[in-house]
Amino acid sequence: MLEAHRRLIEAGLLPEEMPNNYTFNKVGGILSDLDKANPLELNEAIKAASRLEVHGPLSVVIYIKNHLRGRHEVEIDRVTENEERDSKYGVLIYPEGELPINSKYLPDDIQEGSRLQYDPVNGEYTID
Repeated sequence: MLEAHRRLIEAGLLPEEMPNNYTFNKVGGILSDLDKANPLELNEAIKAASRLEVHGPLSVVIYIKNHLRGRHEVEIDRVTENEERDSKYGVLIYPEGELPINSKYLPDDIQEGSRLQYDPVNGEYTID
């Protein structure tokens, strides 16, 4: 088992067993990249993912990979309502896939096409 996978299991962000399907194969590929990360930086990224309540195995590894790459810009593809969680999400587009982030962790008045800056030091998205 990869060290990054073990740490994410301990944090409750990934399951121990990953089925052999497209999504989990993609998660496994990103985990291989994360396993090369500095352990302290990986721990900070895991804490930030937990604070932002990132859900779902693919979303978690996409968030962590991009947190580790440092300050960057990302676009909101769309804003959606999640009736189960009674909340609104901004769906961010990264090269690895979509990352839904609860709007309570995003700047006010987000909309489709908004460009956000990610600050890994504070683990937050802002409008520049």
